[in-house]
Amino acid sequence: MAIRINDHRVEAVGKVLARLGLEAIYAIEEGDPQYRALEFLVEKLRDCSSASLLVVLNALVSYQLSMPGEEYWWEFARYPFKSGSPDELVRDFISFLNTSKGNVAARDKKISRIKRLVTSQTHIEIYVKAQDLFRSLEKLKEILARSLEREGSEKTIVFAVKMLHYIARICGSKPRPLVSIEIPVDRRVAGVTYTSEIADAEARDPVEEIMKNYKEAQRAWKRVSEISGISMINLDSLIWLCGKHVREDDRVERAYKEIKAYARGKVDDRALREALLELLRRKL
Repeated sequence: MAIRINDHRVEAVGKVLARLGLEAIYAIEEGDPQYRALEFLVEKLRDCSSASLLVVLNALVSYQLSMPGEEYWWEFARYPFKSGSPDELVRDFISFLNTSKGNVAARDKKISRIKRLVTSQTHIEIYVKAQDLFRSLEKLKEILARSLEREGSEKTIVFAVKMLHYIARICGSKPRPLVSIEIPVDRRVAGVTYTSEIADAEARDPVEEIMKNYKEAQRAWKRVSEISGISMINLDSLIWLCGKHVREDDRVERAYKEIKAYARGKVDDRALREALLELLRRKL
């Protein structure tokens, strides 16, 4: 069973996000609990190369979590990591994963994935080239796709790019707009793809159906990105934050209060509410 993309809804969502604007999106990103957790990690480590490697490792195994992503990334950031060599950082990360309360499912499979990076020496490449990757984050997608033998549009790979994008900004870099990086279609993004009416899915679980057909969803969000002038990877934080509210009757109001607080007065209230009305148009 496939999903159906509604072009008129793609255009409507793109236009309302254009009115919200890129600066508002940046403000929302910087209030995102995941962003703030990474600020804490960088301040603790005082080493952007160590932080970069740890964040990429964590992003690659951030699925099937047993707690909300906001809480999990704080669990990760508060773990007593220390700056070190790439091998030491991988060892410490595996120790974290073995004790994590938020990342329990498929633990052996996730550790095996991390060890694949070590076998290919990719962990060293990310650590050594961190500053170069800050300037050209698309290269991280290429490195991970090569190492993991994947296409590169898979949700954990593009999510790793997003999180390294956060680290780059926290470390004072100004990365180029990531127009070629797809949005990571996890359950929350898939949910908003449905509630915004960008996609219809005649299935018992429309979220699962959209995730199965994630490339179609990515193409739709790419068009939203083109209309709005905001890259998909930047749109992801707003969409992901909305995604936790898709099943609530008062979803627009609850999302509005939460996201407005994260933006700390740096977003136009009316534009934000209009955007949320379009993104959360129907209940899941």
